[in-house]
Amino acid sequence: MGLIKEQGFQGPPEREWIVSPVTSWDGCTEDRIAELRKLIAPYKVVGVQTFHGLLYGSQWLAGPLLVPCRDTCCRVYKELASSLRKSQLLFDMADRFIRERLGGIQFVPSIKHLMAKYRTNTTFVMCHPKVRSVVQSQLRRAGVEPLFMDLKDINSSATGGSGAMATNVSYSLLAMVEEAVCIRAKAFVGTKESSMTGTIVQERLGHGVPPEDSYSFFGGIDYETRPIDVPAWYKRPGFNASGTDKWRQMLAREKGLKLPQANGSSTSTRSLRL
Repeated sequence: MGLIKEQGFQGPPEREWIVSPVTSWDGCTEDRIAELRKLIAPYKVVGVQTFHGLLYGSQWLAGPLLVPCRDTCCRVYKELASSLRKSQLLFDMADRFIRERLGGIQFVPSIKHLMAKYRTNTTFVMCHPKVRSVVQSQLRRAGVEPLFMDLKDINSSATGGSGAMATNVSYSLLAMVEEAVCIRAKAFVGTKESSMTGTIVQERLGHGVPPEDSYSFFGGIDYETRPIDVPAWYKRPGFNASGTDKWRQMLAREKGLKLPQANGSSTSTRSLRL
């Protein structure tokens, strides 16, 4: 709700939120989907937080795109999510910025590793303008000169391309164009915990970028000085699209839920609110 208000929208009061019968802890079966379809039928626009509530791990790196699915929600996500695209205008802005401008201190070894691997001396950093001075000083001390995108780059880019913008220049628009730059990049590295990283990696896959060219900073053994590529991350044992037992137990404690029994019956005491 806080994010909705920051963007100038008025969300419905909490008492009017829809309680979804489809959740990652209750399951995503045809009967539950049919029930949800009836609930949202009267509405023209419905906001859904996929994240852990609807689909476990959907905001991490490639989400469920590179792992087997166990329910309908996961299968549909794999079929449709990568086909969702940003406006071509955003990519026009990104392409112009790349042509004209592009030719965390503990993250520096991984960044240098990728710069050497891809034979480039340019590192584009997606970062909010308010913290760029800190990021820039840390990277410079380690011998990396970061390149940032600014609002003026959007203003100059917006004069060409596929048409006029239907929105004002803002930091939100800047972030979307920065994402487009990252999607176009030969290599991309981000943090697993970032939903923005997940959005970028999944769009890169949707655009046909080889998954081996997307990376995550990783603290595992043998990865002190290099990031782990996305396919290798998913080969780690214990990951699946249904979530770990540890996560489900933590969720049960925090939300007052009862985990499904061995016979498959649902014993949830609460459900996801949309």
